[in-house]
Amino acid sequence: MIRMMVFLGLFFVSFMPMVQADPGPYYTEYKAFTDTNGHIILKSPPQFVLIAGDINIPLFVTPKNGVLKLVLVGDNWALQPITLAEFDSLTLTPAAHLDLQYYDMDKDGVLDLFIRDKNQHRDDVIIRDLLGTASLNSPLASLPADPDFDGKLFVPAPPVNGISINMFPRFELTNSDLRIYNGGQGSNNNQAARLIVIQAPNITLSANVEIIGPPVDLLFITNSNRTNVINCQQCGFSNVGRVTFAAGTGAKFASAIQATGSIGDLVIKSAGSITVNGLLAPGLQSLELIADRVHTSGTLDLNLRANVHPEGGYSIHPQGNKVVGSGGMGLYAGVMTIEYESLKVSAASVVNQALVIKGQLRAATIAVVSPKHITLASTATVSTISDLLATSTHNNHFYAPVEGIYIQGVGKHTSSAQHNVTLNG
Repeated sequence: MIRMMVFLGLFFVSFMPMVQADPGPYYTEYKAFTDTNGHIILKSPPQFVLIAGDINIPLFVTPKNGVLKLVLVGDNWALQPITLAEFDSLTLTPAAHLDLQYYDMDKDGVLDLFIRDKNQHRDDVIIRDLLGTASLNSPLASLPADPDFDGKLFVPAPPVNGISINMFPRFELTNSDLRIYNGGQGSNNNQAARLIVIQAPNITLSANVEIIGPPVDLLFITNSNRTNVINCQQCGFSNVGRVTFAAGTGAKFASAIQATGSIGDLVIKSAGSITVNGLLAPGLQSLELIADRVHTSGTLDLNLRANVHPEGGYSIHPQGNKVVGSGGMGLYAGVMTIEYESLKVSAASVVNQALVIKGQLRAATIAVVSPKHITLASTATVSTISDLLATSTHNNHFYAPVEGIYIQGVGKHTSSAQHNVTLNG
């Protein structure tokens, strides 16, 4: 059964945190090169050591892990320390396309190195304990358990211009709920963020994510050039304003995002996928699923519940008998470029592929935007029906949902690929 009003037309809708580490008094940033085989070579400047004796002698020595070589073996990177003599024998080119960022990514008190290719020809690389054991992409440790809670706790990286960026080699929440503290927890994180970014090549959510503190927006992004998978199996969100799943890459680097206070364009490439099999987020103002392939099943419900108050009006109650429409849901499927802040699509290519919408979608506003053929399965229920609508505030701005269902085909047409919209049932 399909319950909806359809408007065909133009519509635009949208664990290892990075913290600064103290690298020590002798640390100097690496310089990056590539050799004739395309391998990455990292070299830190020699350390100055003054030998005291009868005569003071200045000496320059290569520090530990002073020269490192990254070799791509199949689909995986391998780390090979090399000698200074081996470095001197190589034919090297400065690697201006590599962005090197230094953080204590897992909060263990030692320096880690995050490497990203600006040309986006390779996946991001993480070297942990850069000045010590220098291991490559070691597994993510479990989030620490707090004795006062049944679930897991996560204190994100301190925000810069309102944005907290947290990078993980993988992000899996499967066995218990997650509580994220937004500000006020510890000396390193006493400022609330307006947006928390969680980045990992693979993201799995099978539990509830709750924000402790002021409400905040969440952006889950894969930001990988090879693996882009986000999987939500009966996941949920509490005290969150906006949730975005993006199986793609950001056009900006972390430093540029935090300098400008904006995410900018999300670049969605082929083969990335988002699978949502059940999602419950009553009161969520906006949910966006952005990927080349978007799969929905089960019930995706953003509506609140309420009861009639005996003195007039309504009171929100999770088991209330009234449905309160409070937010919007957007599905953006296909290879496209979309701005995070405005959800404006600036580029898309029409392809002879299909987006098939399944499951039960329930929200005050539902939008479907795609350069693919759009089909609503006969078993799908797409409903904006509610007893009343709720207004709210988001980032200090008044927000009122606009009830309706919007379906739009976007992209540049070619002679062999055209849009179709099919409603079954």
